[in-house]
Amino acid sequence: MSRCPHCGADVSANLKKFNTLVSAGGASTCGECGGALEHTRHEDAPAMVERIDWVKAVGAPHPVAGVMLMGVLEAAEIPARLEERSIPAYGAIPSSWNEDAWGIIYVPAEYAAEATREIEAYLKALDLETHSE
Repeated sequence: MSRCPHCGADVSANLKKFNTLVSAGGASTCGECGGALEHTRHEDAPAMVERIDWVKAVGAPHPVAGVMLMGVLEAAEIPARLEERSIPAYGAIPSSWNEDAWGIIYVPAEYAAEATREIEAYLKALDLETHSE
């Protein structure tokens, strides 16, 4: 949240509310007090977000498998995200001819090996339970 250095008004939440005017020099005026605001250029801004290198952990053949595998990774405290690879509202139709799964689970690169081990252990346990009956 950016605040005016003069009056403390929140100038980031809703610029229209405070009627800030951007000049050619990159400065704005606070709509509350009229004080000059200085903008920081993007390359000068401090790093506020850590960059995460996401890698493919596994493909999910259908939504239920995707949710179950996400649960395995969540239980192991491995950050993950599931991206659907089908066309919205068309279910099983893939968004690309190159897709071989309904969705893909991604994990941060530093968790890739651990995620693979957890998923393989889970699938092996399912296979053992199926064959033991």
